[in-house]
Amino acid sequence: AKPITDGSVAPTAGTPTAASLAPLNCVEMHACKRHKRDTQLMRLVDVMANTSDPIVLCAKEYPHVITHPNLPWLEMCGYTLEEVEGLTNNILTGPDTDPAVIADLLECVRREEPSVQALVNYKKGGVPFLNQVTVAPVYDEQDELCSFMSMLREIDTSVPTAAA
Repeated sequence: AKPITDGSVAPTAGTPTAASLAPLNCVEMHACKRHKRDTQLMRLVDVMANTSDPIVLCAKEYPHVITHPNLPWLEMCGYTLEEVEGLTNNILTGPDTDPAVIADLLECVRREEPSVQALVNYKKGGVPFLNQVTVAPVYDEQDELCSFMSMLREIDTSVPTAAA
């Protein structure tokens, strides 16, 4: 296998299927999780302890500026901490990023509900990649909303673009 040298994450084995890339409806997810919410809250301490998955924490208030990108996220996206401080995840959007998917993600954020979507994002320098993004509210020890987490999973680096 060819080593990865651009800071990206190796694509998962196999070709993603339509079912695995299908967006999850945040309203349906909420209905399923409503009964388990108290035991399944995503905790800030757990998110901060995750040093293997590319994760970025954003402010709970709109426009949800980046407050803490972890090292795997910075390496995957090609940015430094100084370059992203105070910006939003819009730095990852480009010509082939579907605005409807972004709108769905923001609606789930507004409702404080988790969502998983597939969309084209862009690394620093404009390199596109198909990304599965998991967005979820994060709570502190008092069960208060303190931020939102976005966890990325690169699922295809050979994304055709409109310019191609």
